[in-house]
Amino acid sequence: MQPRLAPGVSLLLVFAASLAPLAPSALAQSGPMQQTSRGIVSSGRSGTLLSITGRVLDEATSKPVEGARVTLTGSIGASLQEIYVDMTGMYRFTEVPRGSYYVSASAYGYEEARELVQVGAGPVGGIFLYLRPKPSAALPVQIEPLDVDQRLIPKDARKAFERGVSELRRGKFAEALAQLDRAVELYPKYATAWHTKGLVHLQLGEIDSARSSFEAAVAANPDTAPPRVFLSGIYNADHRYPEARDHLETALQFNPRSGLAHFEISRTYWALGDVDNCEKHIIEAHELNPRIPQVHMVRANVFLARGDYQKALKELDEFLEFVPGVVPEGQLAAYVRHQRAQIVARLDTTSPQ
Repeated sequence: MQPRLAPGVSLLLVFAASLAPLAPSALAQSGPMQQTSRGIVSSGRSGTLLSITGRVLDEATSKPVEGARVTLTGSIGASLQEIYVDMTGMYRFTEVPRGSYYVSASAYGYEEARELVQVGAGPVGGIFLYLRPKPSAALPVQIEPLDVDQRLIPKDARKAFERGVSELRRGKFAEALAQLDRAVELYPKYATAWHTKGLVHLQLGEIDSARSSFEAAVAANPDTAPPRVFLSGIYNADHRYPEARDHLETALQFNPRSGLAHFEISRTYWALGDVDNCEKHIIEAHELNPRIPQVHMVRANVFLARGDYQKALKELDEFLEFVPGVVPEGQLAAYVRHQRAQIVARLDTTSPQ
């Protein structure tokens, strides 16, 4: 059973903090949001109004890039319509006259993609925009040993792992992966190396490889929390919520004070329609790690589901204070401000005159 809102209020998109600076994931329950306040083309310029539809996908995984911004631009460069896609990656521009347009998509952690579209006698569909993940300059390295007995790790495997971490600190991802691959080849039960491999693949946007690496880390040492938490973030993005919940419940048994685990499981419970457990864990996540900005978006969703719009607005304002250090202005911030304006408008229409 999904959470219900009052009419006229949309749920917010929640971007996954656990997936490094990657694509967002996975609490949108509403359809694409259109913004046309900057001047949608009018019917007076052309006789027939048509539509353009398509999807925004990750180039590496062919999976939807939830929350991506899609812009329709005229031939002279004027922005005509703007949409933030939902969890399916779908977008739809309506009331489009015949002519030539650019459709461009952007999302945090990705390079922008753009397609030239000719609108003729009928609607245009199937315009797929593939976003290429941006590798960051370097990955902060905080590696904790996850292996049951360090003495079982062969010397050559340990040296390969240490070289991999050294390359990682220098921002050389390909070289780091080569060394980490060597480490797990020499010692297939090397949980720390598998987990580190998963972090590198995640940073590069190679989600399938990251998933496999975290799964291997869990198999190598089931009694550890970190790989389960990151794996669950991927499972949440894949809509594999029961599996994510099972891993996160186990992770919290090992480390009940993991703010990231509480955050991820709050997302899982939200997707499963369990608002009470979602709220319980998001409160815990905020107490343990108040520096996770997306915590405020989950809390805003909970308050929206309960009809407490004033508290939802407060959470959105809290989130927006983090924006300069999280995402570029004009992407997620613009979406949140738009949703905030919708809530304010809802309050204005329901307030006694």
